[in-house]
Amino acid sequence: MNQHLRQLIYSRFPIHRITLCLLRVSTTLTKSIKNSYDIGKFSYWFLTGWGLFWVLTWIILVSTSGQALSQTLPLFNQLTFDNLPSVSQSGSITIPPEVQGQVDYNLSRTWQKGQSIDSFLKLGDFQNSFQLQQLTLNEIEQTIGQSFANLTLSNFELLRQQTLENLLTIIPQLENKTLSQIPLIQDLLKAQGYQISSVLNQPLKKLTKQNPKLNQLSLNQLDLSQYPFDDLPGLTSVPLEKFTGWQNVSLASIPGLSFLPFANFPNPPQLSSGIVAKIDWVLSDVEQPATKTISGSDRLGYNVSCQQNCAHIELGDNPVVAGQQWVSGKYQSVEGGHGFLSGMFNGVEPTGRHPFGPGFKVVVWDIDEVTGTVSTAWFFRVCQKGLFNLGCSPYGIGPIPAFTYKENDWIFLGP
Repeated sequence: MNQHLRQLIYSRFPIHRITLCLLRVSTTLTKSIKNSYDIGKFSYWFLTGWGLFWVLTWIILVSTSGQALSQTLPLFNQLTFDNLPSVSQSGSITIPPEVQGQVDYNLSRTWQKGQSIDSFLKLGDFQNSFQLQQLTLNEIEQTIGQSFANLTLSNFELLRQQTLENLLTIIPQLENKTLSQIPLIQDLLKAQGYQISSVLNQPLKKLTKQNPKLNQLSLNQLDLSQYPFDDLPGLTSVPLEKFTGWQNVSLASIPGLSFLPFANFPNPPQLSSGIVAKIDWVLSDVEQPATKTISGSDRLGYNVSCQQNCAHIELGDNPVVAGQQWVSGKYQSVEGGHGFLSGMFNGVEPTGRHPFGPGFKVVVWDIDEVTGTVSTAWFFRVCQKGLFNLGCSPYGIGPIPAFTYKENDWIFLGP
Protein backbone atom coordinates (compact mmCIF):
# COMPACT_ATOMS: atom_id res chain seq x y z
CA MET A 1 0.00 0.00 0.00
CA ASN A 2 1.58 3.32 -1.04
CA GLN A 3 2.01 6.09 1.49
CA HIS A 4 -0.70 8.37 0.08
CA LEU A 5 -3.27 5.60 0.04
CA ARG A 6 -2.33 4.47 3.54
CA GLN A 7 -2.88 8.02 4.78
CA LEU A 8 -6.21 8.12 2.96
CA ILE A 9 -7.50 4.90 4.50
CA TYR A 10 -6.04 5.53 7.94
CA SER A 11 -7.48 9.04 8.04
CA ARG A 12 -10.89 7.39 8.01
CA PHE A 13 -9.99 4.13 9.74
CA PRO A 14 -6.85 4.70 11.89
CA ILE A 15 -5.98 1.19 13.11
CA HIS A 16 -4.65 2.11 16.50
CA ARG A 17 -7.79 4.13 17.27
CA ILE A 18 -10.10 1.40 16.02
CA THR A 19 -8.25 -1.21 18.06
CA LEU A 20 -8.39 0.88 21.20
CA CYS A 21 -12.03 1.78 20.62
CA LEU A 22 -13.17 -1.78 20.02
CA LEU A 23 -11.19 -3.12 22.96
CA ARG A 24 -12.80 -0.51 25.17
CA VAL A 25 -16.25 -1.34 23.84
CA SER A 26 -15.62 -5.05 24.30
CA THR A 27 -14.31 -4.59 27.82
CA THR A 28 -17.11 -2.22 28.84
CA LEU A 29 -19.79 -4.48 27.40
CA THR A 30 -18.31 -7.54 29.08
CA LYS A 31 -18.07 -5.83 32.45
CA SER A 32 -21.58 -4.51 32.13
CA ILE A 33 -23.02 -7.91 31.34
CA LYS A 34 -20.88 -9.59 34.03
CA ASN A 35 -21.99 -7.15 36.67
CA SER A 36 -25.64 -7.34 35.65
CA TYR A 37 -25.98 -11.07 35.22
CA ASP A 38 -23.05 -12.46 37.17
CA ILE A 39 -21.80 -14.42 34.17
CA GLY A 40 -19.05 -16.96 34.53
CA LYS A 41 -15.49 -17.02 33.31
CA PHE A 42 -16.42 -18.87 30.15
CA SER A 43 -18.80 -16.17 28.98
CA TYR A 44 -16.32 -13.49 29.97
CA TRP A 45 -13.62 -14.91 27.75
CA PHE A 46 -16.11 -15.60 25.00
CA LEU A 47 -17.13 -11.95 24.86
CA THR A 48 -13.52 -10.80 25.04
CA GLY A 49 -12.71 -13.08 22.12
CA TRP A 50 -15.70 -11.69 20.25
CA GLY A 51 -14.34 -8.18 20.66
CA LEU A 52 -10.87 -9.21 19.51
CA PHE A 53 -12.42 -10.90 16.48
CA TRP A 54 -13.87 -7.57 15.35
CA VAL A 55 -10.57 -5.79 15.97
CA LEU A 56 -8.82 -8.26 13.68
CA THR A 57 -11.64 -7.99 11.14
CA TRP A 58 -11.14 -4.23 10.93
CA ILE A 59 -7.37 -4.56 10.59
CA ILE A 60 -7.72 -7.06 7.75
CA LEU A 61 -10.35 -4.86 6.09
CA VAL A 62 -8.13 -1.78 6.12
CA SER A 63 -5.12 -3.70 4.80
CA THR A 64 -6.85 -5.62 2.00
CA SER A 65 -9.18 -2.85 0.88
CA GLY A 66 -6.36 -0.33 0.68
CA GLN A 67 -4.30 -2.63 -1.51
CA ALA A 68 -7.20 -3.28 -3.89
CA LEU A 69 -8.37 0.32 -3.94
CA SER A 70 -4.98 1.56 -5.12
CA GLN A 71 -5.84 0.11 -8.51
CA THR A 72 -9.17 1.94 -8.84
CA LEU A 73 -8.71 5.38 -7.26
CA PRO A 74 -8.35 8.16 -9.83
CA LEU A 75 -4.74 9.31 -10.10
CA PHE A 76 -5.53 13.01 -10.20
CA ASN A 77 -1.88 13.84 -10.85
CA GLN A 78 -2.27 12.04 -14.18
CA LEU A 79 -5.95 12.51 -15.01
CA THR A 80 -6.72 15.35 -17.45
CA PHE A 81 -9.72 16.47 -19.46
CA ASP A 82 -7.88 15.28 -22.55
CA ASN A 83 -7.52 11.68 -21.40
CA LEU A 84 -11.09 11.30 -20.11
CA PRO A 85 -13.21 9.26 -22.54
CA SER A 86 -15.36 10.99 -25.14
CA VAL A 87 -19.07 11.36 -24.39
CA SER A 88 -21.02 8.15 -24.80
CA GLN A 89 -24.27 9.74 -25.94
CA SER A 90 -25.44 12.95 -27.61
CA GLY A 91 -27.04 15.62 -25.46
CA SER A 92 -27.90 19.26 -25.09
CA ILE A 93 -28.67 21.95 -22.55
CA THR A 94 -31.48 24.41 -23.20
CA ILE A 95 -31.84 27.21 -20.70
CA PRO A 96 -35.10 29.13 -20.11
CA PRO A 97 -34.73 32.83 -21.03
CA GLU A 98 -35.50 33.93 -17.48
CA VAL A 99 -32.56 31.88 -16.21
CA GLN A 100 -30.15 32.74 -19.02
CA GLY A 101 -30.81 36.43 -18.46
CA GLN A 102 -29.40 36.16 -14.95
CA VAL A 103 -26.15 34.38 -15.86
CA ASP A 104 -23.04 36.02 -17.25
CA TYR A 105 -22.39 33.49 -20.05
CA ASN A 106 -24.30 31.22 -22.40
CA LEU A 107 -25.25 28.01 -20.63
CA SER A 108 -26.99 26.40 -23.62
CA ARG A 109 -25.02 23.94 -25.72
CA THR A 110 -25.22 20.73 -27.73
CA TRP A 111 -22.81 17.81 -28.01
CA GLN A 112 -22.61 14.66 -30.07
CA LYS A 113 -21.73 11.10 -29.19
CA GLY A 114 -17.97 10.64 -29.47
CA GLN A 115 -17.20 14.34 -28.97
CA SER A 116 -14.35 15.27 -26.62
CA ILE A 117 -15.65 16.79 -23.43
CA ASP A 118 -13.22 19.72 -23.42
CA SER A 119 -14.82 20.95 -26.64
CA PHE A 120 -18.16 21.76 -24.98
CA LEU A 121 -17.34 22.20 -21.30
CA LYS A 122 -16.76 25.90 -20.68
CA LEU A 123 -14.44 27.76 -18.38
CA GLY A 124 -17.42 29.32 -16.63
CA ASP A 125 -18.75 25.86 -15.72
CA PHE A 126 -15.94 25.53 -13.16
CA GLN A 127 -15.71 29.04 -11.75
CA ASN A 128 -16.96 27.89 -8.33
CA SER A 129 -15.58 24.35 -8.31
CA PHE A 130 -12.12 23.89 -9.86
CA GLN A 131 -11.69 27.70 -10.26
CA LEU A 132 -9.76 27.25 -13.49
CA GLN A 133 -10.15 30.96 -14.27
CA GLN A 134 -7.43 31.73 -11.72
CA LEU A 135 -4.78 30.07 -13.89
CA THR A 136 -2.37 31.92 -16.16
CA LEU A 137 -0.96 30.58 -19.40
CA ASN A 138 2.48 30.64 -17.76
CA GLU A 139 1.28 28.33 -14.99
CA ILE A 140 -0.30 25.94 -17.46
CA GLU A 141 2.81 25.91 -19.65
CA GLN A 142 5.16 25.23 -16.76
CA THR A 143 2.99 22.50 -15.26
CA ILE A 144 2.43 20.48 -18.43
CA GLY A 145 6.05 20.97 -19.54
CA GLN A 146 5.16 22.12 -23.04
CA SER A 147 6.32 25.38 -24.55
CA PHE A 148 3.91 27.75 -26.25
CA ALA A 149 6.78 29.31 -28.20
CA ASN A 150 5.65 27.73 -31.46
CA LEU A 151 2.03 28.80 -31.02
CA THR A 152 0.52 31.94 -32.50
CA LEU A 153 -2.01 34.22 -30.87
CA SER A 154 -4.76 32.63 -32.97
CA ASN A 155 -4.44 29.60 -30.64
CA PHE A 156 -5.75 31.76 -27.80
CA GLU A 157 -9.39 32.34 -28.69
CA LEU A 158 -10.01 34.71 -25.79
CA LEU A 159 -7.70 37.29 -27.30
CA ARG A 160 -10.03 37.85 -30.25
CA GLN A 161 -12.67 39.14 -27.86
CA GLN A 162 -10.47 41.88 -26.39
CA THR A 163 -10.50 45.54 -27.33
CA LEU A 164 -7.40 47.69 -27.14
CA GLU A 165 -8.77 49.19 -23.92
CA ASN A 166 -9.22 45.70 -22.40
CA LEU A 167 -5.70 44.77 -23.42
CA LEU A 168 -4.08 47.81 -21.83
CA THR A 169 -6.13 47.26 -18.66
CA ILE A 170 -5.18 43.61 -18.09
CA ILE A 171 -1.55 44.06 -19.21
CA PRO A 172 -0.62 47.40 -17.57
CA GLN A 173 3.01 47.25 -18.73
CA LEU A 174 1.82 47.77 -22.29
CA GLU A 175 0.74 51.32 -21.50
CA ASN A 176 4.34 52.53 -21.35
CA LYS A 177 5.41 50.69 -24.49
CA THR A 178 5.70 52.81 -27.61
CA LEU A 179 3.70 51.98 -30.67
CA SER A 180 6.90 51.00 -32.46
CA GLN A 181 7.51 48.25 -29.87
CA ILE A 182 4.20 46.47 -30.47
CA PRO A 183 3.83 45.46 -34.16
CA LEU A 184 0.44 43.87 -33.50
CA ILE A 185 -1.08 47.18 -32.36
CA GLN A 186 0.61 48.97 -35.26
CA ASP A 187 -1.13 46.62 -37.66
CA LEU A 188 -4.44 47.05 -35.80
CA LEU A 189 -4.31 50.81 -36.34
CA LYS A 190 -3.23 50.46 -39.96
CA ALA A 191 -6.11 48.09 -40.63
CA GLN A 192 -8.49 50.87 -39.57
CA GLY A 193 -6.85 53.42 -41.88
CA TYR A 194 -4.81 55.32 -39.29
CA GLN A 195 -1.56 56.97 -40.34
CA ILE A 196 0.91 56.02 -37.65
CA SER A 197 4.29 57.16 -38.92
CA SER A 198 4.23 60.33 -36.80
CA VAL A 199 3.23 58.60 -33.56
CA LEU A 200 5.42 55.51 -33.57
CA ASN A 201 7.44 56.77 -30.61
CA GLN A 202 4.46 57.70 -28.45
CA PRO A 203 3.56 55.50 -25.48
CA LEU A 204 0.28 53.68 -25.97
CA LYS A 205 -1.20 55.28 -22.86
CA LYS A 206 -0.68 58.75 -24.27
CA LEU A 207 -1.85 57.73 -27.72
CA THR A 208 -5.17 56.31 -26.51
CA LYS A 209 -5.74 59.29 -24.24
CA GLN A 210 -5.34 61.68 -27.16
CA ASN A 211 -7.62 59.58 -29.36
CA PRO A 212 -10.15 57.67 -27.17
CA LYS A 213 -11.73 56.02 -30.20
CA LEU A 214 -8.68 53.76 -30.40
CA ASN A 215 -9.79 52.07 -27.18
CA GLN A 216 -12.72 50.41 -28.95
CA LEU A 217 -10.65 48.74 -31.67
CA SER A 218 -11.04 44.96 -31.41
CA LEU A 219 -8.34 42.38 -31.97
CA ASN A 220 -10.79 40.27 -33.98
CA GLN A 221 -10.04 42.66 -36.84
CA LEU A 222 -6.61 41.08 -37.24
CA ASP A 223 -5.37 37.70 -38.46
CA LEU A 224 -3.78 36.64 -35.17
CA SER A 225 -2.06 33.64 -36.78
CA GLN A 226 0.67 36.05 -37.93
CA TYR A 227 1.80 36.89 -34.40
CA PRO A 228 3.66 34.75 -31.83
CA PHE A 229 2.89 35.02 -28.12
CA ASP A 230 6.01 37.12 -27.61
CA ASP A 231 4.42 39.95 -29.61
CA LEU A 232 2.35 40.78 -26.53
CA PRO A 233 4.79 40.81 -23.60
CA GLY A 234 3.07 40.04 -20.29
CA LEU A 235 0.12 38.27 -21.92
CA THR A 236 0.91 34.84 -20.45
CA SER A 237 1.08 36.24 -16.90
CA VAL A 238 -2.53 37.43 -16.88
CA PRO A 239 -5.11 35.26 -15.00
CA LEU A 240 -7.73 33.98 -17.42
CA GLU A 241 -10.52 35.65 -15.44
CA LYS A 242 -9.14 39.07 -16.40
CA PHE A 243 -10.05 38.60 -20.05
CA THR A 244 -13.44 39.78 -21.28
CA GLY A 245 -15.71 36.83 -22.06
CA TRP A 246 -13.61 34.21 -20.26
CA GLN A 247 -16.66 32.32 -18.94
CA ASN A 248 -17.97 31.44 -22.40
CA VAL A 249 -14.94 29.79 -24.03
CA SER A 250 -14.39 26.04 -24.15
CA LEU A 251 -11.61 24.36 -22.20
CA ALA A 252 -10.07 23.21 -25.48
CA SER A 253 -9.63 26.82 -26.62
CA ILE A 254 -7.21 27.61 -23.76
CA PRO A 255 -3.70 26.46 -24.77
CA GLY A 256 -2.61 23.47 -22.69
CA LEU A 257 -5.55 23.51 -20.27
CA SER A 258 -6.92 20.14 -21.44
CA PHE A 259 -3.55 18.55 -20.55
CA LEU A 260 -3.35 20.03 -17.04
CA PRO A 261 -3.71 17.31 -14.36
CA PHE A 262 -6.69 17.66 -12.04
CA ALA A 263 -4.29 17.70 -9.09
CA ASN A 264 -2.87 21.00 -10.37
CA PHE A 265 -6.18 22.83 -10.55
CA PRO A 266 -6.43 25.88 -8.26
CA ASN A 267 -9.12 23.99 -6.32
CA PRO A 268 -8.43 20.30 -7.08
CA PRO A 269 -10.76 17.35 -6.34
CA GLN A 270 -10.67 16.30 -2.71
CA LEU A 271 -8.98 13.03 -1.83
CA SER A 272 -8.43 13.09 1.90
CA SER A 273 -10.71 10.59 3.60
CA GLY A 274 -13.59 8.26 2.97
CA ILE A 275 -15.11 4.79 3.06
CA VAL A 276 -14.20 1.87 0.83
CA ALA A 277 -16.26 -1.22 0.08
CA LYS A 278 -16.33 -4.20 -2.24
CA ILE A 279 -18.96 -4.56 -4.96
CA ASP A 280 -20.78 -7.74 -3.98
CA TRP A 281 -23.56 -7.70 -6.56
CA VAL A 282 -24.38 -5.91 -9.81
CA LEU A 283 -28.16 -5.96 -10.18
CA SER A 284 -30.29 -4.88 -13.16
CA ASP A 285 -33.26 -2.52 -13.29
CA VAL A 286 -35.76 -5.33 -12.59
CA GLU A 287 -34.66 -5.07 -8.97
CA GLN A 288 -37.13 -3.04 -6.91
CA PRO A 289 -37.47 -1.44 -4.53
CA ALA A 290 -34.06 -0.34 -3.20
CA THR A 291 -34.46 1.08 0.29
CA LYS A 292 -31.00 0.67 1.85
CA THR A 293 -29.33 3.19 -0.44
CA ILE A 294 -26.22 5.33 -0.11
CA SER A 295 -27.01 7.44 -3.18
CA GLY A 296 -28.95 10.67 -3.62
CA SER A 297 -28.00 14.34 -3.85
CA ASP A 298 -26.51 17.12 -1.75
CA ARG A 299 -30.04 18.50 -1.51
CA LEU A 300 -31.88 15.38 -0.34
CA GLY A 301 -29.04 13.48 1.32
CA TYR A 302 -27.52 10.14 0.34
CA ASN A 303 -30.10 7.55 1.31
CA VAL A 304 -32.81 8.29 -1.26
CA SER A 305 -34.93 5.19 -1.80
CA CYS A 306 -35.82 3.86 -5.23
CA GLN A 307 -39.23 2.28 -5.90
CA GLN A 308 -38.94 0.93 -9.45
CA ASN A 309 -36.29 0.29 -12.13
CA CYS A 310 -33.73 0.18 -9.34
CA ALA A 311 -30.56 -1.03 -11.06
CA HIS A 312 -27.80 -0.80 -8.48
CA ILE A 313 -24.65 -2.23 -6.97
CA GLU A 314 -24.79 -3.87 -3.56
CA LEU A 315 -21.81 -3.38 -1.27
CA GLY A 316 -20.02 -5.69 1.13
CA ASP A 317 -16.80 -6.52 2.98
CA ASN A 318 -17.11 -3.37 5.07
CA PRO A 319 -19.44 -3.58 8.11
CA VAL A 320 -20.17 0.15 7.85
CA VAL A 321 -21.95 -0.20 4.47
CA ALA A 322 -22.50 -3.95 4.07
CA GLY A 323 -25.73 -4.68 2.21
CA GLN A 324 -26.29 -1.08 1.18
CA GLN A 325 -27.14 -0.08 -2.39
CA TRP A 326 -25.79 2.54 -4.79
CA VAL A 327 -28.57 3.06 -7.33
CA SER A 328 -27.88 3.81 -11.01
CA GLY A 329 -28.47 7.43 -11.96
CA LYS A 330 -29.36 6.28 -15.45
CA TYR A 331 -32.64 5.01 -14.01
CA GLN A 332 -33.28 7.25 -11.01
CA SER A 333 -33.31 11.03 -10.86
CA VAL A 334 -33.46 13.06 -7.66
CA GLU A 335 -34.00 16.68 -6.76
CA GLY A 336 -30.82 18.75 -6.96
CA GLY A 337 -29.41 22.24 -7.10
CA HIS A 338 -29.78 25.25 -4.86
CA GLY A 339 -31.16 28.75 -5.24
CA PHE A 340 -32.41 30.30 -8.47
CA LEU A 341 -30.41 27.97 -10.72
CA SER A 342 -31.97 24.88 -9.14
CA GLY A 343 -34.68 25.15 -11.80
CA MET A 344 -32.25 24.09 -14.54
CA PHE A 345 -32.49 20.52 -15.87
CA ASN A 346 -36.08 20.47 -14.62
CA GLY A 347 -34.76 20.60 -11.07
CA VAL A 348 -33.37 17.05 -11.10
CA GLU A 349 -30.06 15.22 -11.48
CA PRO A 350 -28.94 11.57 -11.56
CA THR A 351 -28.72 9.96 -8.14
CA GLY A 352 -25.13 9.45 -7.01
CA ARG A 353 -22.42 10.53 -4.59
CA HIS A 354 -19.57 13.03 -4.17
CA PRO A 355 -16.48 10.99 -3.24
CA PHE A 356 -14.13 13.76 -4.40
CA GLY A 357 -15.95 16.89 -3.31
CA PRO A 358 -18.55 19.11 -4.99
CA GLY A 359 -16.62 19.68 -8.24
CA PHE A 360 -18.45 16.81 -9.94
CA LYS A 361 -20.90 14.04 -9.10
CA VAL A 362 -20.04 10.36 -9.47
CA VAL A 363 -22.95 8.32 -10.81
CA VAL A 364 -23.35 4.57 -11.22
CA TRP A 365 -24.46 4.36 -14.86
CA ASP A 366 -24.61 1.26 -17.08
CA ILE A 367 -25.35 -2.01 -15.29
CA ASP A 368 -24.67 -5.43 -16.84
CA GLU A 369 -25.85 -8.15 -14.49
CA VAL A 370 -24.82 -10.94 -16.86
CA THR A 371 -21.13 -9.98 -16.88
CA GLY A 372 -21.20 -8.43 -13.41
CA THR A 373 -19.84 -5.10 -14.67
CA VAL A 374 -20.87 -1.54 -13.91
CA SER A 375 -19.72 1.72 -15.45
CA THR A 376 -19.64 5.07 -13.71
CA ALA A 377 -20.04 8.56 -15.11
CA TRP A 378 -19.32 12.09 -13.95
CA PHE A 379 -21.76 14.99 -14.03
CA PHE A 380 -20.92 18.67 -13.65
CA ARG A 381 -23.03 21.66 -12.68
CA VAL A 382 -23.11 25.44 -13.07
CA CYS A 383 -22.92 27.89 -10.17
CA GLN A 384 -23.30 31.66 -10.25
CA LYS A 385 -21.95 33.26 -7.10
CA GLY A 386 -20.55 36.68 -6.42
CA LEU A 387 -22.33 40.03 -6.16
CA PHE A 388 -25.60 38.21 -6.90
CA ASN A 389 -25.72 34.66 -5.59
CA LEU A 390 -27.98 32.63 -7.87
CA GLY A 391 -26.94 29.31 -6.35
CA CYS A 392 -26.09 26.18 -8.32
CA SER A 393 -27.84 24.09 -10.94
CA PRO A 394 -28.44 20.38 -10.48
CA TYR A 395 -25.58 18.20 -11.73
CA GLY A 396 -26.86 17.92 -15.30
CA ILE A 397 -23.84 18.37 -17.57
CA GLY A 398 -22.97 14.84 -18.64
CA PRO A 399 -22.66 11.90 -18.62
CA ILE A 400 -18.86 12.03 -18.83
CA PRO A 401 -17.65 8.39 -18.97
CA ALA A 402 -15.40 7.54 -16.02
CA PHE A 403 -14.41 4.14 -14.61
CA THR A 404 -15.74 0.59 -15.02
CA TYR A 405 -15.86 -1.96 -12.20
CA LYS A 406 -16.68 -5.63 -11.79
CA GLU A 407 -18.13 -7.65 -8.95
CA ASN A 408 -15.53 -8.10 -6.19
CA ASP A 409 -13.75 -4.88 -7.17
CA TRP A 410 -13.24 -2.28 -4.48
CA ILE A 411 -14.84 1.13 -4.89
CA PHE A 412 -14.22 4.41 -3.08
CA LEU A 413 -17.42 5.90 -1.63
CA GLY A 414 -16.05 9.09 -0.12
CA PRO A 415 -17.07 10.60 3.22
